[in-house]
Amino acid sequence: MWVDPPKTRIAQSAWVLRDKIVRGELKPGERLVEQQVAPLLSISRASVREVLRLLEAERLIDWEPNCGYTVSALDDKEVRGIHEVWALLTGQSVYDFTRRATPADIEPLLALPDQIRAKAKDKLKLIELINRLFNDISDKCDNGPLRDVVWGLVARINVLRARCLNETVARQWADEFDELLVACKEGQAVRARALVRQHIDGACELALAHSSQMRANEPLTTMVRPARAEKVVKKTRRSA
Repeated sequence: MWVDPPKTRIAQSAWVLRDKIVRGELKPGERLVEQQVAPLLSISRASVREVLRLLEAERLIDWEPNCGYTVSALDDKEVRGIHEVWALLTGQSVYDFTRRATPADIEPLLALPDQIRAKAKDKLKLIELINRLFNDISDKCDNGPLRDVVWGLVARINVLRARCLNETVARQWADEFDELLVACKEGQAVRARALVRQHIDGACELALAHSSQMRANEPLTTMVRPARAEKVVKKTRRSA
């Protein structure tokens, strides 16, 4: 799922635990007890503490005195805040990428939406492909600090995406990425930024709806927001 494969035992163990959180095998609010996590990862308790500190730094788990570590349970305010920062930073990355990218930079990305459609039933593969799309864009936007801040949010964004991803949502996102990449290819930087903002706003709506249904203990239904491409075009024209 992640851009760089783990190289150390600690990183590999963090990868496994992170994967279980993204898959939903470890639920929000669930306690992580060292004695139970150590045999699960086949590492010592001292190493478990290092792994837990890594995931705490990614804000995937929380630590409280007299309670220990628990899987983070994001409230609606946090979900909105994460997506707002994500939209602002990613929008700037896409804007910069569109202005700087060469045809050779964009061409490999054009196949990703079809790959997303082909893997529409494989949730973790979908997240990997989406990460690859935005990672390649941020790599080539020529702004290292911006990229570093954006990827500081990736762990939590992946968890939120995984909770609401299904085949229908995956296909809709593939259509949105097609439109985004066409704008990038045609050098329409303002439109590309507007489209990525639209995509992230929609992902936020899905995450909030999922959280609401989880609180109500209701089954998750397919929630796909209506297309708003025409609205984005009009806004973009006014901005230009």
